Amino acid sequence: MDILIVPDIHGREFWIDPCTNWDGDIIFLGDYHDPYTFEVSKDKSLKTLQELVKWNNARINKPIFLLGNHDISYLSHTDCCRKDRYNSDKIERLIRSLNPKLYHIYNNYIFSHSGILPEWLNN
Repeated sequence: MDILIVPDIHGREFWIDPCTNWDGDIIFLGDYHDPYTFEVSKDKSLKTLQELVKWNNARINKPIFLLGNHDISYLSHTDCCRKDRYNSDKIERLIRSLNPKLYHIYNNYIFSHSGILPEWLNN
């Protein structure tokens, strides 16, 4: 089965065309907001996150959404670099609506945002 892996979005729109035209499974690896401001404004990034949620809600075959370190900062109410403090509550609700997971196992492969430590595997 074909699978599309979408890396850190950080407010960019590169995911839209490939995901809209993809019939197979999709796994997003996290970091949906907190843009690099030389690429995307925070306002544009927030709109892109809203588009992602809307796109996901319209799909029958739901993709897998994983948590990235930037996403966790909104869910845990901690600070990280580039965090959008002004829109924090709205971003938290949007991220939660994606039902993100820490990891996903797919056909004997483990997907995560940034790797897995051997100690975690042993437990």
